[in-house]
Amino acid sequence: HGSVLCKGGWPQIRNCNINSTGAYGVQVEGGAKPYIFKNSITNRKGRGIVVSKACGLIDSNEVIADRAGVYISGPAPADLIPQARPASPAPAPAPAPEEASPEESSTEPSSSTADSPSAERSHEGIKGLEVLRNRIRDCKSEGAVTITDGGDGVFELNEVHSSTVGLFISNDANPTCLSNKIWRCNTGVLISDDGRGDLRN
Repeated sequence: HGSVLCKGGWPQIRNCNINSTGAYGVQVEGGAKPYIFKNSITNRKGRGIVVSKACGLIDSNEVIADRAGVYISGPAPADLIPQARPASPAPAPAPAPEEASPEESSTEPSSSTADSPSAERSHEGIKGLEVLRNRIRDCKSEGAVTITDGGDGVFELNEVHSSTVGLFISNDANPTCLSNKIWRCNTGVLISDDGRGDLRN
């Protein structure tokens, strides 16, 4: 059906070159909360990134697709959005000032903080679906960005061009779309079937 399927969990897809000829390049479903960052995703026959009732961060990807470059269907489940990864155990309290030697009083960050993996940091603060700083183009048979069936989330600082429709919002979708550049499209923004949202582009 496609190249990468995320069904639950906290997967990371970073710095990959994904060339698909199936229904999708990357599909996210089943309550997944992925971090999709700085990938090149090409699908000349189907969709680029498909998000179905899930959330996560889709950031700084280059997407070329025949159908939708980013296709968002349905809102994230309510019980998914408040969840967060368990916090790391709190570090032991620092010694009192009068007990600390000069060597122990260094202002350098602790190794546990400095060496913490980006995987942990990248998911902090993700409350729903965030689609940021992507370049999406050459979409012909659907909106380059299609948000439908009650889809929501934040779509911000993206560039959409050379497509039939730049942004298509329909079927009770209610996204927040801010500061996107939509150009060289036959239709810039198309809203139908009770689609709505905060649109300032």
